[in-house]
Amino acid sequence: CGCKWITTRLITARLGIGIIGLPAVAFGRNDDAMWTITSAGADTMDWYVLDETEDGLGYIWNGTRFEYEIYDEIIESNLFGIKSEDTIQVKWAPHYGPVLNEWLIQRSTRDLLHAHRLGHPLALRWNALDDTDSTTRRVV
Repeated sequence: CGCKWITTRLITARLGIGIIGLPAVAFGRNDDAMWTITSAGADTMDWYVLDETEDGLGYIWNGTRFEYEIYDEIIESNLFGIKSEDTIQVKWAPHYGPVLNEWLIQRSTRDLLHAHRLGHPLALRWNALDDTDSTTRRVV
């Protein structure tokens, strides 16, 4: 992140680290407690409920129909030395990203699962999938 860290000591802290120019201990400990912060506070992904076409082959975006890109993705894994390979079919919404309804059954929040149960496709918009990295603009 380009931050400059400095060792800091306040009367209440036995040991800590702070950011230059801020009169605070960001990471610290004393005889009674420890505290920290995270530097990974960027909002880099969002879920979108899509307005799918009746044939299920696309979605409507700003009044225009767009077709999904559908392709196979090979997932290789090596768990405890046991290698495996699975092929999944990916449905990609060009303005958003992958449509992940099939994955939400076990990995979802209540609101996402509710939209899924109503039959709406859910696309994951994640800036890591963009051609350019906009993470620094999303930190604020």
